[in-house]
Amino acid sequence: MKLYCCLLIVLVIAVSPSCKKQINKEEDSTIFSNVSLQNLPDSLFVGGGIIGKWKLTKAKGGMNAIGNYDFYRDNIFLGVMNNGSIIRLGDKEVPAEVDFPFGTYNYVFKILRPVNYNYGNFKDYGELTIGNKKFGCYTSDSTLMLIQDYDMPFLYFNKNI
Repeated sequence: MKLYCCLLIVLVIAVSPSCKKQINKEEDSTIFSNVSLQNLPDSLFVGGGIIGKWKLTKAKGGMNAIGNYDFYRDNIFLGVMNNGSIIRLGDKEVPAEVDFPFGTYNYVFKILRPVNYNYGNFKDYGELTIGNKKFGCYTSDSTLMLIQDYDMPFLYFNKNI
């Protein structure tokens, strides 16, 4: 009986690692594609500045940009919450050169200066730090433009689409 119990324990230990579910990047990204900003409480999106629900509409420009991307028909969102969290979710991966993965991150935003020249409808220029990445950030009441690097496409978001 003791030998049978020992063999059973050894068998369970040997088999258990192979029963663990492996999570890969594709499965990980579908977690966020099934989440909607509509399911998050509206109280998280109350506040000034860049706080709100933003939809990625295009990526264009940049010195070495491969091309312009139209995301208007896609559902790629950025939720900037008043609790210091930002969530990036959607139903389509953004091209690798844009490099803005699905996920939830901490963020810090600070306005550096008002826009004193005619550059679209932007009012302020600031710095948005998401996790350990810094973006230049032009803002208006309805548009947010993120600049990761002047060689990369600029990301344009419209508020509350």
